[in-house]
Amino acid sequence: VKLLSVLNRARRRKRRPLVPAAAAKVHVDGGIGWDGVFDTMFRCWSVMLLRHGHYHSDPHPGNFMIAKDGRLAILDWGQTQVAPEAYRHHLCRLVVSMVAEDYPKIAEEVRLHSQVQLERPTTEALAALCYAYFDTRPTPLAEVNMMDLNNSPFLQNRITQNTQEGFFTIRSVFLLRGMMATCGVTASMVEAWEEDARAVLRASGDRTVPSVISSRSRRMLTRTWLGFQKSLN
Repeated sequence: VKLLSVLNRARRRKRRPLVPAAAAKVHVDGGIGWDGVFDTMFRCWSVMLLRHGHYHSDPHPGNFMIAKDGRLAILDWGQTQVAPEAYRHHLCRLVVSMVAEDYPKIAEEVRLHSQVQLERPTTEALAALCYAYFDTRPTPLAEVNMMDLNNSPFLQNRITQNTQEGFFTIRSVFLLRGMMATCGVTASMVEAWEEDARAVLRASGDRTVPSVISSRSRRMLTRTWLGFQKSLN
């Protein structure tokens, strides 16, 4: 059955779509119900994009099929993109920093290696933009609806130049995020990508990647500090 048919059937009934039982069983290692299915999607795109640099760039619900045995099939390979090595390594470094919620490091990576430019490229604005572009789960700095033009912080801090090489990656993230919203999933794609991102950087000889322990410590520190700031407001 096509995923689009599952979503449309639920929409007509004005209900949240139910994950087919076989799919829930097959993908359970990644989470319960739809969480497991989307975790499989995340890992597919991680391998295609980060490891191989050639990926399917049109992941809308009509291009997924759930087989009778629950496995996920990706259809219509007419629109694929090649990610050059420099861009892949840039994404891998972003992923590691985003999982750590190391906002200064994210901003530094964008300033040094991205085509994106803002009128005022503050650390907060660049980090928020990265989470909106490349992750699927809201975080303290990513609660931004990029399509809500009336309330977007980027009205006051315009994007003066966007990323051409990242366009299809960002488009893929937005398509996946739309399906997740329909299915009630709020998982983080960059967290699912972290293992591959680290492996690619190690293979490239990059010795600047922080350890997993260091990354988790940084994230805990960031969340504690932001929580403290919120308590004062």
